[in-house]
Amino acid sequence: MGHYKVRFQVGQHKEYVYPACMSGVVWKSVAYHGTEHVMVGQTDADIKADGKVVVALNPQEAKGLAEEYSAGYPKPKGFPPFSAREYKPARARKRR
Repeated sequence: MGHYKVRFQVGQHKEYVYPACMSGVVWKSVAYHGTEHVMVGQTDADIKADGKVVVALNPQEAKGLAEEYSAGYPKPKGFPPFSAREYKPARARKRR
């Protein structure tokens, strides 16, 4: 099982564009950085690491980076608490 740090780009339609060597790779776990275009992942596939775009990591390094990335990722703000009794769905408009 390999652990890798991968730099990617964001395409013109806001999609992630990964290096060609990652074609067909299935990831077991992935953590994305909140502001930089980099991810850390774990996979059974062997990926050729070039040391710049794709970097092989040992499990301890990968775990540390994944925790750092997860902690720094923007968290959505919570919804205000309410009880089920307070919830009243909007009424549907009648069709003419």
